[in-house]
Amino acid sequence: MPTKELKVDASTENYKIVASRESESPQRYRIELNNNYSEKEDWPNILTFCYNSISLFWAKWKLPFNYAASSNRKDKSSFSIGFVTVLLVVTFLTLLQNALSNTSIIFLHIAEQTVGQIDMLMTPSDLSTFLNFTFIEEATKLRAQGSSPRWVLYGEIEKDNNFVERSTNPTKEMKIDQVSMAFLFIDSERERQAGLGVEWPFETLGEDEILVSSSSLRAIGLQPNVGQRVKMSVDLNSLFQDNGIQTGPLSNSTNNSRNTLGSFLNSIIPEQNITQTIDASDLIDATRLFPNLTGIIGIDNSTQSRVNVTVNSKVLIQNLLQTIDENPWLLIVNSTFTVVGSLDGTYSKVPTALGNYAVFEKIVLKKIMISLSAYMKSTTERKKDFILLTNSIVGSLGDDFDATFSLPLNTALQTSSFISILLDEVLFAVVVVLSMLAVILIYSLLLADIQEKTFEFGMLRTLGLNKNNLLRLLTIQSFYFSLPAILTGIYICYVIYVPLSYVLSNMTFTEIRPYLTFGALILGVSLGIILPFVGSIIPVRRALTKTLRDALDIYHNVVFDTTVSIKRLQDIGVSIIQTLFALFLVVIGILVYYVVPLSFIFNLLSMFFRVLTIILLCLVIGQILMVSSIQPFLERSILSVILYWGSDRILKDVVLKNLQSHRPRNRKTSLMFVICLAYVLFAATMFTMQANSLSDNQSWFAGADIVVTGGTMNNPLPDTALRSYLNTVLVKYNNSSRCIVEDYSFATVPLNSLKNLDDLTIIDNLYFNEATVSVMALEENYLDVSFNAYYMVEKVRPELNFQRTGSGKINFLPSLNTNLSLELTEPPSLVYSGQYAPYDENRLPSNTSKAYLSGVPIAISNSLYENYYFGVDSMVRLIFYLRDMNRQYITHEIPSLPIILLKKLSGFPSISRLVRNRTPLFISLDMYKKILEYSDRLMMPEKPTKISYSRLFIKVKQSVSDFQIEGLVNDINGIVNSDAFNVVNLKADIAATKTASDLIMMFFYVVSFIGMIFCFFVLWLSFTANIRENVWEFGVLRAIGLQVMKLYIYEAVTIVISCIIQGFVIGCVTAVALTLQFNLFTEMPFAFYMNVPLFVVLILFSLVVSCLGAYLPAAEIKDKPVAFVIKGLK
Repeated sequence: MPTKELKVDASTENYKIVASRESESPQRYRIELNNNYSEKEDWPNILTFCYNSISLFWAKWKLPFNYAASSNRKDKSSFSIGFVTVLLVVTFLTLLQNALSNTSIIFLHIAEQTVGQIDMLMTPSDLSTFLNFTFIEEATKLRAQGSSPRWVLYGEIEKDNNFVERSTNPTKEMKIDQVSMAFLFIDSERERQAGLGVEWPFETLGEDEILVSSSSLRAIGLQPNVGQRVKMSVDLNSLFQDNGIQTGPLSNSTNNSRNTLGSFLNSIIPEQNITQTIDASDLIDATRLFPNLTGIIGIDNSTQSRVNVTVNSKVLIQNLLQTIDENPWLLIVNSTFTVVGSLDGTYSKVPTALGNYAVFEKIVLKKIMISLSAYMKSTTERKKDFILLTNSIVGSLGDDFDATFSLPLNTALQTSSFISILLDEVLFAVVVVLSMLAVILIYSLLLADIQEKTFEFGMLRTLGLNKNNLLRLLTIQSFYFSLPAILTGIYICYVIYVPLSYVLSNMTFTEIRPYLTFGALILGVSLGIILPFVGSIIPVRRALTKTLRDALDIYHNVVFDTTVSIKRLQDIGVSIIQTLFALFLVVIGILVYYVVPLSFIFNLLSMFFRVLTIILLCLVIGQILMVSSIQPFLERSILSVILYWGSDRILKDVVLKNLQSHRPRNRKTSLMFVICLAYVLFAATMFTMQANSLSDNQSWFAGADIVVTGGTMNNPLPDTALRSYLNTVLVKYNNSSRCIVEDYSFATVPLNSLKNLDDLTIIDNLYFNEATVSVMALEENYLDVSFNAYYMVEKVRPELNFQRTGSGKINFLPSLNTNLSLELTEPPSLVYSGQYAPYDENRLPSNTSKAYLSGVPIAISNSLYENYYFGVDSMVRLIFYLRDMNRQYITHEIPSLPIILLKKLSGFPSISRLVRNRTPLFISLDMYKKILEYSDRLMMPEKPTKISYSRLFIKVKQSVSDFQIEGLVNDINGIVNSDAFNVVNLKADIAATKTASDLIMMFFYVVSFIGMIFCFFVLWLSFTANIRENVWEFGVLRAIGLQVMKLYIYEAVTIVISCIIQGFVIGCVTAVALTLQFNLFTEMPFAFYMNVPLFVVLILFSLVVSCLGAYLPAAEIKDKPVAFVIKGLK
């Protein structure tokens, strides 16, 4: 082969560039680089080598780059479609990923609204009354951002009637109601410095000024900022008693108990002589009013108006206690304050559990808050950080520091971990679906471009362009629009995110830097690079496999391609499809049998849900591929319906012929439409059903409109105060607009909480099946108060006549009192092996029939029947394993008769087939009290027995407003006045859930809009290629007088309607299947909820896209002369 030396300026003694001509064509040369470079450090040679390498690289890529640039300048449509596709994917998904990375800030803000901006809360333990704030602040100053003390007092407020009468602007509706209130004393300046309650909009309060919650002001008929005054009443006796300090006659200083008021005052005030200068007249008035208040050591009469009085602290405390004993009203503080503002929320300052609250500007020691910041990490990392931080703080305070520690914000954030995982999975699914649509679109774009330029590529190859250069050209062409789209998409994402971050920062009162996270940038850039690459694989492969003859055939039609493949004998058994399918099954098997157990072992819920999402997407894609086989039959049926009547019915055969001939290209369009419609409908329908199911589950778990929970045997609900308040509301405002309570009912604390109870089981008469149960009692009106929609009965005892509730369902609670003949007796004195052997012929008769007729009626869960076969047609025994005051064990049996099997009951989610132990078992209130009395006699015979209630269920009227419910909830919070109780406002909880679901539905609207844009582009490309390949047929049909535009519109509408039907069926079937699976665990009745507005919007989008996608390509040649169209002239 002849070799020709080229003159190259970069040639050195170590480099020689030789070009040899490979053929007779003067334009084809092979360039070689002979490298004789030695390993010595010769920087000029290195620079020369780099320059030559860059020159050779540019020589290879210059022609493809220039050709792609020239091609895009001539035909801007392909560049525009590819640019918009990558731009939408990069912008939307980058913005979504960046926004989701800040969802923890929103969850943190919600938690702050619930518990306040309290990172760590220190409260006095049972062995102490107050905390030494000075010591805590000094010990934790290196580890805490700031700290501040608080003191919470509970009392009542009412309007100052004397002041209101003199007011120039009194409230129109005069009310004299008292409202229970939590009085919060804060140091606003210290809390501001510590960053506690940054949303607090009020200035430091002055003397005699107060801030009161708006619901309390509405209740007593006052307005803020108009000079009106309220009267505060606080009983310090209850304050001391809540902190374990006894007051009254036994609280004098001679009592050595540390729990008396005297011992407490002596512990905080050292013995000393206290000298104070006061007015002589005040001293005389005080001694006259309280003659017991003595202990004055001396009086300095140097002046007549003011005297110096010296008092011994011990004597003063003793006389003070004696005076308080004789005048208990001294511990009731009554003061009036001017209302300078109303509190419409918590402002991230206080927990919502306070209910009605008022704020004063004082500094007292009660609660300590230490600010930490570690909430932006994952749950596992946040837990680890908090353990290390709390350990260091406790270590600095000392192991003997007496306090109770809690992490309110971290605890509140744990409830949002599941929602965060759900949002991550939604993002992952959207990324997968939009990536699939983008790949199909880019594939269609490049394929159409290659088919259009087949002849042009053939001519380039004739002129000497080899396949390597053709590969570079197609690669450059695919990335020519993707790289600018990536940069533009990231810039647009940043521009959009800046105002969003500003709004989010103002909403959450958190400093949010307006920059894109590294993860969001990686996602956007990787998708922008990978999607064009994946989409160009098949088009490039098709372009490289074409022969030169086929490329130069201008009458070639891809529809009539004949593919000839030659395989060697050893390759016949290898199938790419079979191999890919096998790999797919292997991956699925690894996910199911390895990754899923691994996620449970390491408690990685995110990994578990990611596997479920992948399997779910595979399920949807598999259904799409399966139903694609019925696409031709579905299209034929739809077309028959559309063209069944009218003048256009003569076009039916021509449209069917077009559908058949264009099916290979239209398959991509159908696939994109079905993927988009199926996923959006499936996700939206499933989410709508899950959101409604979540609301149902919230109602089922709560049981009523308002629920008060948290009562225990040691700290039961204050039922007397609650009954008094609710009865007052019912009686005073009966049949008026202010009466919002319809009825209420209490539930007792389970007997399993008894101190001297080791276990409580139910067993059959043969002592074969035994299960642990939770025995409790309900008031007879409970079923009228709770939600009857979640009350389901499996089976009842046939011989009993049950009463009915207001909704017509069986009311089993009155039937629990049908037989109370069994008395609980003391056990005999016979002791064997340290245990009593209870026997009483009156309690356990020898006659079996008598025993069966004397059982205590009980109501049990249906799961006890399914797992242990305790039914309504048999007798069982309740066995109490008790201990007396001597720690001796007593086994006490009660023969019982199940009268009803409960499948579900509002307020008791543990009544479920999935719960086998500790399931609720209900007895009558009278029997509950007898068992309680029996237990008390064993431990403390002289103790009076009182039923302890754990929950209060309140039913409100349907016409009440949110403000009225808020006021009722705040009043109840003021009555229970303890952090141990929780007041649930079901309506507010469901409203918050609905708000979140509405936001996610808006997200699906955006996803559907972007998907429809992709579908429009694909439909446009497909019909453009169809018309270009059948332009001669297009001209002939116009020549014979047919309306050709209608042919393509009918074809597009038929394809899209068939895709709508397939997507609807796949989406709904998958959503229903998953909801049914979810209901297997919740046992909720199935209800089909569909987002009809979204479905209508998708149908309209699809029809508009079908019409535009068919009209625009045909409009380019519809007005050209028929002769030009038939001859293919432009």
